Amino acid sequence: MSNAKVGRITKCAKRLVAALLEQPDMSGTIDLANSRKEAKTKFADRGAWRGDVTKFLIRANIVEIVGLARSRRPSRNKGFVALLKIKDRSKANLFAASK
Repeated sequence: MSNAKVGRITKCAKRLVAALLEQPDMSGTIDLANSRKEAKTKFADRGAWRGDVTKFLIRANIVEIVGLARSRRPSRNKGFVALLKIKDRSKANLFAASK
């Protein structure tokens, strides 16, 4: 995996964890990590790397999959995405705050 891809995954993972921590029940989908531009447009590379974000956070024992939800991104046509929940709040806080 290239350094650029690893950096992109890490940046998105941190945005997602920070957004999940702000939710009342600490759960949501990867859609929470989208910028306003990303929420309205298709990814040029089809966003296939976004699955790696979820896998990374699960393997790091920061989040867990608790169900499925429909994506709010128009380009996803309301397709299913994993519903994630923070599994370890202290680990999530450390990850989100790291540089």
